[in-house]
Amino acid sequence: MCHEDKPYGVTLADAKTGEIIFHKDGTGDTGRCCADNIWAGNDGAEFWGLGNDVFDGNGNTLNCRRPAINFLSYWDGDFEREILDGYTDSPATISKMGADGKLTTLLTTDGYYTCNTTKGTPCLSADIFGDWREELIVRAADSKSIRIYCTPYTTGSRITTLMQDPQYRNQVAGQNISYNQPPHASFYLGSDQPIPERPVVQVNGNGGTVEPIEPPTPTRPTGAVMDTSVKYHFQNVGSGQYLEVDSGKAENGANVQQWGADTFDGHNSWKLIAAGDGYYYIRSCVGDGKTYFLDLANGKQDNGTNIGIWENTHSDAQLFKFVDNGDGTYTITTKATEDKACVAVASDSTDSGANIVQWTCNGKDSQKWKISVDTIKDGAELDENTCYMLKNVNSNLYLEVKDGAAQAGATVQQWGANGAAAHNVWHVKKINWGYYYIYSALGDGESFVLNVNNGDNAEPLTIAANNKQSTQYFKFVDNEDGTYTIVTRASKDLSCVEIAGAQTSSGAVAQQWAWNDNDCQKWVLEPVAYTLPSQTTTVTTTILTTTETTTTTKPATTTAKPVETTTTKPITTTTKLMETTVTKPVTTTAPVTSDSTETTTETTYEYPRNYGDVNVDGKVDIADAIFLNKYLAGQIALSVAGTLNADCNASGDLDDADTTVLMAYVLMKITDLPHIEG
Repeated sequence: MCHEDKPYGVTLADAKTGEIIFHKDGTGDTGRCCADNIWAGNDGAEFWGLGNDVFDGNGNTLNCRRPAINFLSYWDGDFEREILDGYTDSPATISKMGADGKLTTLLTTDGYYTCNTTKGTPCLSADIFGDWREELIVRAADSKSIRIYCTPYTTGSRITTLMQDPQYRNQVAGQNISYNQPPHASFYLGSDQPIPERPVVQVNGNGGTVEPIEPPTPTRPTGAVMDTSVKYHFQNVGSGQYLEVDSGKAENGANVQQWGADTFDGHNSWKLIAAGDGYYYIRSCVGDGKTYFLDLANGKQDNGTNIGIWENTHSDAQLFKFVDNGDGTYTITTKATEDKACVAVASDSTDSGANIVQWTCNGKDSQKWKISVDTIKDGAELDENTCYMLKNVNSNLYLEVKDGAAQAGATVQQWGANGAAAHNVWHVKKINWGYYYIYSALGDGESFVLNVNNGDNAEPLTIAANNKQSTQYFKFVDNEDGTYTIVTRASKDLSCVEIAGAQTSSGAVAQQWAWNDNDCQKWVLEPVAYTLPSQTTTVTTTILTTTETTTTTKPATTTAKPVETTTTKPITTTTKLMETTVTKPVTTTAPVTSDSTETTTETTYEYPRNYGDVNVDGKVDIADAIFLNKYLAGQIALSVAGTLNADCNASGDLDDADTTVLMAYVLMKITDLPHIEG
């Protein structure tokens, strides 16, 4: 109560006993005061008067702004009441006290005014349409008409109309027959307490009663089906800023806030993992992109509960539902509150760095999120020195080239396997951006790569010569369950390699299809011990070495010049390379009557590739580029090792493109050889 005479100030008294709970002095006529639950930052009601602070039920001063002292209204979707205010010949306003104790205007009745000068009373404020939120009736500026305003906010709470409560109904009537004050129900509404029981109402004092009819159990909102194969960016409708991890910290408890975004990276990118019943884990892309999840602090149900990131706790605190608002936006509800609360920007702030919290769903723009997606996936790193067999999860059969046909255009299918063979063995070579060429082991193991002609659904897979086009780029996306999805660059990572029709029979063809997370699109990579023909480069040189030959002639009856004994010095070959010598005796018949033996020596050299070292001097520099240019101009010949090393773009041919790559390496524009253009 307020005191317009001494002792000035405000007093809170027990209505049943009259006992004074607290009194706060004022400096003069305290002509007005107000009390109700208006702030979720304090349990129970708040109390304030003209010239006083705002107090809790024990008389403690609260750290929030003192609101107007005229009217109140249940306007948005939570159980904290809003402030209704006005002034003669001025619009009415409805304001909300945010979590920070500051007021934000929700409604201004432009062109329609309140009455009674400073008291700013409406024509009527009451729950007249049956929803427990209150309507507002105000007069036109010319007083020739009235307008009824009703809330635009949705709510997850359902209770009986306030007019069912006799005390509330009497106070509504009192607005027009006595002193105009806001009506109060006989029960308490607040987000800190459960919904009160419905009262049994006695009618006209005749003993008749109206038994309460229990409303049906509110149904939870239906969650949208979300694509778990893409990355997401969440933009708040109220602020235009994006959900992000503060400073990109990859650690438990890192805070989540809103911030602007010119580009997207780990700190403001998110992935979804389906958890069933319409709920999803929202995983942050910070760190390794696998460890941290959007997390409701301690799984609390309270308004203002902070939202950060944490390792997977497998609890409701990390489960969220995307509710489609039908206008291109989503409300992200929390399972911990049975979808009654959602992810929101604290205090409806539009500032960069504003905190992200949980708050009761009220339909405000600060609780709505626009969603954009990035279809490009993160690819796993594979060992380029390992051969693999690719087993389909759905069929347990292996990816292979039909009939082992080592030719361009050969069909790729699935078949059983007793072991590794050229037709079902594959190896990879990294390109860029996480993509790989997938080579078949057929032929020399370097001639044919997996190929898809375009990005369309049902496009069959074949093998083809490497054309360095994106139709031959594949990325292995780790499903974190021991399997991989092989996406295609031709589809911009939207589609992947699957077995057509999810067939489980041998001979079913492999094709490209939009990612749907089915097992027919998942593959197990089985490393196998398999030696490709191309893994060892050998050059065989045959050197004839004439050994010392002695011819013996029997004495004759005539004098003849004896046949001379001839000694030939062996031919000497000098090389820096390691050599293995196999000696095979070969018997030939000399044109003379003698016994002679000639030895053939076969030497095999292993040439380890040192890409760029065209002149084979053990280093890569400008001299190698000059050497390669002279070779391409027909001025010099290259050694076998030099020819292998000169293929700087790993195309299998020597041309000007190799010179370009080699010069880029010498000038340090690229860091590795061979260099394969994307």
